[in-house]
Amino acid sequence: MAEPHDQAVIMGNKARSIAFRNEILLHFHARGFRSAARKKEPKGMSLHELMKVDRGDIVGLPWTILARNQLTIDASAMQDLAKNAALDNGHELYAVIQSRRTRDVSESYVTLPLSVFTRVLARLHPEIVTPRETPS
Repeated sequence: MAEPHDQAVIMGNKARSIAFRNEILLHFHARGFRSAARKKEPKGMSLHELMKVDRGDIVGLPWTILARNQLTIDASAMQDLAKNAALDNGHELYAVIQSRRTRDVSESYVTLPLSVFTRVLARLHPEIVTPRETPS
C-alpha cells in the first residue's frame, strides 16, 4: 500500500498530466481543431465498450496522439506505445506530445518516427514526390 506522501505525489502527477492534456486541447481548439478531445475514462465501461474506445490521450483526430508530462523523455518507449495504440485505432499516423518544463504548451516537443514524418510531408507536398521506379 502506498504511503500518504506517495499518494499525494501520485495525485499531483496525475493532476499535472490532466492539466497538460487540457492545455494541449485548448491549443488545438484555438487553431480550429474542435474535434480534438480527451479520451473517455474507462470507469464503468463494459469490455465491448472498451474495445471501441480510441487508444491515445487526445482523440477525435485522424492521428493517435499520446501526451506525456514527465521529467525525463524516453522517446523510444513512447514511440512504441504510440505505434501500438495507432495499430489498435487503425491509424497510420501517430505522435507523442511531450511537455517542456517551464515552457508554454505551444513549445512542447512533438516526436514521431521518420516513416510517419515522410508520409505527412508527402501528403502536404505531393508535387515534390517522385514515384519510385519499379525494377524490370
